[in-house]
Amino acid sequence: DQKLNGGASNWLPGEVISQIMEVPVPEKPGPYRLILAVYDPDLPALPRLQLPSGMNYTELGQVDVNSSSQ
Repeated sequence: DQKLNGGASNWLPGEVISQIMEVPVPEKPGPYRLILAVYDPDLPALPRLQLPSGMNYTELGQVDVNSSSQ
């Protein structure tokens, strides 16, 4: 895994970089959607980039948190 030093502006066309991110477990049990969004650092308020579908995020999956997970 590589660090994204300098952000995505250093990526080469077609380059794939994997990155492991730890996400804290929510305190409240239940189903949670895991989404991915990319923000534009060159614009004020850091708007999300749009996908060809018009959405500004993609859903990676769903996780179920229960009291025994914590």
